[in-house]
Amino acid sequence: MGDEVLRTSVSLADWRRLEEQLEAIVSQSGASFDPATVANAREFLALARERSSFPSIAKGYWSTICFYWPGLEFEVSKSHIEIYRFFDKSTDIQHHDHRPGDAFSAEVIAALPG
Repeated sequence: MGDEVLRTSVSLADWRRLEEQLEAIVSQSGASFDPATVANAREFLALARERSSFPSIAKGYWSTICFYWPGLEFEVSKSHIEIYRFFDKSTDIQHHDHRPGDAFSAEVIAALPG
């Protein structure tokens, strides 16, 4: 295949399964999630579906939801989103305030992978 990059198509059903996974993380975790964290995570997932490639998700160390792409993580909490970019020997961390129902900042949108 040479240098070709193979991309698999992601279906609406795949995104629905990711939504179900998000709900399972919240409902099956031993930790309680602030309703604002859950709302922010749902809104972020909708943004990712519109503007990004398909992520993986998991519960964060705290009661947060993390969205992962290679070398990149968005950690969603009740009041903000942290963006982690991982490099060979360093990590860049950005903090962006976000409340449910607010528009996402231009910086958060621009950081989403294509």
